[in-house]
Amino acid sequence: MFTGPLLDHTKRDAFAAADLFILPSYSEGVPIVILESLAAGIPVIATNASPWKDLETFQCGWLTEIEPNAIAEALEEAQGKESEDLHRMGKRGKEFVAANYTWEQSAQMSIELYEWLLGHRERPTFVITN
Repeated sequence: MFTGPLLDHTKRDAFAAADLFILPSYSEGVPIVILESLAAGIPVIATNASPWKDLETFQCGWLTEIEPNAIAEALEEAQGKESEDLHRMGKRGKEFVAANYTWEQSAQMSIELYEWLLGHRERPTFVITN
């Protein structure tokens, strides 16, 4: 179902009712909606236009090529899963977000970035320069 923008409790209710979230995109930076989906315990299908290799690394979703057949294959695989399997994937996604995307971690990364930019420390591992 395509709903257009959802905000506040409407978005929360939509995530609560969902079994799967799909973001078939040609171009994305770091789409927050993927984090929101994972935080809500919903497995995700995304195209590799977004930098979410962690979906497969942490077994909480699928990362596909940007082409209809690849997206269809991921969707068929997801539809073939038992609801318990999707629930486990969602739980892993929720745990992944809780472990890696807290305000405290974001603040610490910002501090490390600025310290590096000021020449007070080595380049943080999350900064890619090539």
